[in-house]
Amino acid sequence: MYSRKIIFRLDDISYSSDLILEGNIIDAFLSRHLPLTLGVIPFECAGDVHDPSPQKGKSLTKEKIKSLVSLYNNGVEIAQHGTSHQFNGVNAFSELFGLTFEEQLRAICKGKEFLNEYFPVSTFIPPWNSYDLATIKVLQVLGFRTISGDRYGPVEPQQTLQHIPCTVTLRAINNAVKMLKARDFSRKVIVVLMHVYDFHESNSGKSFMSLLHLNRILNNIPFGKKLKCTTIEECSKMGFYTAKSFIRGNQRTYLERIASRIAMRKDPFEGVCFFPKTK
Repeated sequence: MYSRKIIFRLDDISYSSDLILEGNIIDAFLSRHLPLTLGVIPFECAGDVHDPSPQKGKSLTKEKIKSLVSLYNNGVEIAQHGTSHQFNGVNAFSELFGLTFEEQLRAICKGKEFLNEYFPVSTFIPPWNSYDLATIKVLQVLGFRTISGDRYGPVEPQQTLQHIPCTVTLRAINNAVKMLKARDFSRKVIVVLMHVYDFHESNSGKSFMSLLHLNRILNNIPFGKKLKCTTIEECSKMGFYTAKSFIRGNQRTYLERIASRIAMRKDPFEGVCFFPKTK
């Protein structure tokens, strides 16, 4: 059984996202037979996502849906990435945090029903990785299996959701892989967060690497018996990534970080999330 896993999560697939560049990024994985999770926005905010005033949402185009269906049929996981990915006006950098249970239920349900017309969705990725306890309750009501949000996001110990948070970006993936390979008896996971704007080919002004660099990274990661590349959905099916294990792992990481700072050492768990066994 693999105890060390790495997941690549490409967010912000939407009405207006660059289909060609997305395809080139995805091909870097599929050509190596590596699984991938895509965070799809069902109804992209038509204007400025930082403007909380009411705005229309643009649903995925027929071309984008056709592409996603084909990817799903080839083993790519489709996850729901919020509903509109727009600031909610209650809390900065969040679509959901601070809204009532009823408000979140209406929004998330709308997006899930739309996506489920084309493929089943079991993973929820909150925009900006931000959510609250009301979000967790909504996801359970709607039948989601997993939430992939902030590494230190809120958690309810008795909930049934699996927690597989993002832990690192492509900038720091090499160090995270080294930490993942270190000897340890806990289950360990890296979730690599990616966006199209990370790549120079997007001309976004936020980029920090090229597609060539991505290919080099993938070539250098020692995938094999001791390190498995998977999706959030496949990882969560094992049932090990419970709320209780998530809490215990965060507690352990916190204590280890304090000890490392006292000893003036580097963070020993940078980019890695631990899931210790629980009773």
